[in-house]
Amino acid sequence: MDSIKNIIPDVIQSLSERSPQNDLKIQRLWDQVVNDQHTKVVGFQDGILNIEVDNNSRAYKLKMRSRKILKDLQEDIPEIKQIFFRTGK
Repeated sequence: MDSIKNIIPDVIQSLSERSPQNDLKIQRLWDQVVNDQHTKVVGFQDGILNIEVDNNSRAYKLKMRSRKILKDLQEDIPEIKQIFFRTGK
């Protein structure tokens, strides 16, 4: 079992990655790169960017472009390792 002094830095790092400023930066970058009003960033954790898409056909089209989108996003936020699309409301 890890001691508390070893766990605290990991928790602080995790919380700092989830800051509202970081979430806003990711959303703005997504809007700039993708320019699609039918998508929304719903989360970013462990290098995975979660995107909600309003319909399946749009999600499919984005998946086809995902390598290029990922590359463009990584220019500003290299921590993004993968994009996951899900159909939402």
